[in-house]
Amino acid sequence: MINLRRWLLTLLSMLFSGHSIAFDGSLTAEQVRAAMQSERSKIANGMFTANGSYSIFVGKELEKKDSFQWRYEFSYPDEKFLFDRSENCTADRETRAGDSDRLRVFFCEDATARYTYHDLVIPTAALHIHPSDHSDKDLSHHFQRIDVRGFGIGNASNICALSVIGDKFFFEPSVVTIDIQSDIQVIEENSNILRLSFEKILPETDRRIGKKLWVDRSKGFAPMRLVSFLDDQQEMECRSEWALVNDTWVPIELTGNIQSPTIPNGKEVKIENIETRKEDFRMNLKWETVNRVSENSNYVLQAFDLPEGTRVFKDGEVIHIYGH
Repeated sequence: MINLRRWLLTLLSMLFSGHSIAFDGSLTAEQVRAAMQSERSKIANGMFTANGSYSIFVGKELEKKDSFQWRYEFSYPDEKFLFDRSENCTADRETRAGDSDRLRVFFCEDATARYTYHDLVIPTAALHIHPSDHSDKDLSHHFQRIDVRGFGIGNASNICALSVIGDKFFFEPSVVTIDIQSDIQVIEENSNILRLSFEKILPETDRRIGKKLWVDRSKGFAPMRLVSFLDDQQEMECRSEWALVNDTWVPIELTGNIQSPTIPNGKEVKIENIETRKEDFRMNLKWETVNRVSENSNYVLQAFDLPEGTRVFKDGEVIHIYGH
């Protein structure tokens, strides 16, 4: 048994010294979570580009496939980020005409202001400056943050939300109450890989839900694989690969899928018409910098890479036009 007082003192020492945490003997779920959070907290700032795709299948039929490119800059100490997304999306009533088009969403924030831009509808494409305390509720759903420290815990269409939630998705699920000390089991599959798992019966339904999480302690306790299931049916899987960049473990690849039953459009609601709806998500990340101190704590709007002629609005007034 690990002496709790000694373990806590060791953990605090490692957290403040910046060194990796090493344990002897078997681990509890609480210790694994503390080690994961300690390692992820070493990611302070960085910049990466990403390429990926998002697909939806109903049965064996491909219903939708979008490709995307991301550019993300962040600094947690300075509370700033820049999220520039370009996506090849199927057109709908919110987008431009045509079967598909390249759409762009730009969301930036620092201690002084927020900047939002999208070209979903060309006549309204403009950069808007908002106060730094501008309410999130007033922002379009297109403007979302991500948190790379939560990668590997969620994927597919909800990657933005689940990455911000981070390991709460596993350790503190919203559907049921989990006791981290008694409900989550830790199995050492080998000297590096730990498998954490729990199962619970949903109140009033008697249906069984559960999750399993594989963690690699040789890679800074990185989450390598996550699955969730309902009864005996797997509902979600996420896999991630991590690499050591500038002495810090960061994600370099994410893949995953979500499966659920559905009735295809035009078919009668009958059991025999139920098919599986599957969402596939794939993304590769290329890191340009990790934990390199930025010279500027705030962004300069004139430096943003936006199309010539883009107007900049602040308090309802045009204060700048790109290229003029």
